[in-house]
Amino acid sequence: MIMNKTQKGFAALEAVLILIILITVGGVGWYVVHTKHQTDKILAQSDKISQSAPSGSLKSSPGIQTQRHLTLKEWGVSAPYNGVLNLKYSIANNTASFSSVEFDNATNGKCSDYGGAIEKLGPNDIYQTGTTASEVIKDQNPPPYSIVNGYYYIYVHSQALCPAISDPNSAAGTLQSSTNDAVKSTTTKLSAVP
Repeated sequence: MIMNKTQKGFAALEAVLILIILITVGGVGWYVVHTKHQTDKILAQSDKISQSAPSGSLKSSPGIQTQRHLTLKEWGVSAPYNGVLNLKYSIANNTASFSSVEFDNATNGKCSDYGGAIEKLGPNDIYQTGTTASEVIKDQNPPPYSIVNGYYYIYVHSQALCPAISDPNSAAGTLQSSTNDAVKSTTTKLSAVP
């Protein structure tokens, strides 16, 4: 059979398209496997750290919690914590900003303020919505909070993905979400440290 020039060009175009499709599918497959491997690696490290860490907070790193309670010693409050992440915080003014050792490791420390926060407010102090703390908890769907010794401890979610993370479904994106969830769940359980 004799092919004319049009048919040869069409065959070459088909071969190029098939090659592009195979490269795309291979790239996506590699990305999925790589992301899964990174997530498994981070979670395995987290389990190792939480199993081998002594009870109480680490003396060499203030603010890192490895115990079964999250304690904000500067504010005199504590909450039970049974998660696998090693939460840590820093306090500036009336806000405790959270991260986790695992989240910091996954982002090379570039996202330490994206793990959620807890604000400590008096009843008449103004919350982020522009209303007083005591009015915020009267909303139909208030953010998670606790009231301890007359202060309102109100959870604040990191509304944005850390700029160092390009994909919310990546290992780092999952750790940001998990860190936020851990802080959110402990906020409602805060009580005074005896």
